[in-house]
Amino acid sequence: MVLSILFLASCKVYYKTADVDQSIQSSLNQVNGSLNNTLNQLKKLQGSFASIPCNAEEEPFLTALRLSTDVSLGQSELEGLQKAMNDAYQSFKDFSKGKEQITSGSVEWKQLKTTRKSIKMSVKVLKKKGQATVDKATEFNAYINANIVPKVQVCVPATYISQIKKQVPDPKNLTNELNSKLNQYAKNISEVETRFGSMHPKEIDTLKMEWNNLQSMTTQPQLVLKSANEAIAIFQAATVGIVQLYSCAPNWQLVKDVDAAMLAAADQLRSIQNNMQQGVIHMQQIIQRIQQ
Repeated sequence: MVLSILFLASCKVYYKTADVDQSIQSSLNQVNGSLNNTLNQLKKLQGSFASIPCNAEEEPFLTALRLSTDVSLGQSELEGLQKAMNDAYQSFKDFSKGKEQITSGSVEWKQLKTTRKSIKMSVKVLKKKGQATVDKATEFNAYINANIVPKVQVCVPATYISQIKKQVPDPKNLTNELNSKLNQYAKNISEVETRFGSMHPKEIDTLKMEWNNLQSMTTQPQLVLKSANEAIAIFQAATVGIVQLYSCAPNWQLVKDVDAAMLAAADQLRSIQNNMQQGVIHMQQIIQRIQQ
């Protein structure tokens, strides 16, 4: 920026205030733009770590907290230097208000020199401190990625519940499948009893007992899945408004409870299906013996 300078016979120099202001403001806009970008990245990094509710008294969180504190101190120092720089510019704006030009040797001239010196010093220190803080942030980020990220599990409630619900089978389908088999075997038992009941009364009674036992299982899938769905409902109610859950936080127990409920439900359903299968096999074996 070329400033407009007027020379008069008195050898005094006159600077147009608007040109001086534009020159200073242009420089500050560049510095503030770059600095604000750096500060926003630092805040984002700090915010990501701060959102992890882990016990900072244990490693690796203890070291991460120390590194985070170093970055925070550097960040605060940069913000202070930025404020001092902008305050110096505001001081110039205040003392030059209403003045079209600044004359060399005047009070305003001396204030302008002080302002420029202050801004120049602030920019110089900002560059040095800024690089030091960025280096600390780089070290902090590398440590987080190497030591925290692999150790801490993260659960997004909405995604987690969506995936879990896909794993829950429809109890009606299980019940309908069993009822279909029961209806078929009810016909088979009736036919076998009509033809061989008088010769194999004990076997017929065993068949009926096995059939009744299978029939009693028709409600079991619904009871099993009811328990699993209750655990899911508790999880959903407890995580309203929560964006993420972390494995190092106390409320991670909510995830464990649902996982345990789903595992238990899966085991119980397998047991029910195995019992059904054994019952059907037993009935088939009895019918084959009767028909021989």
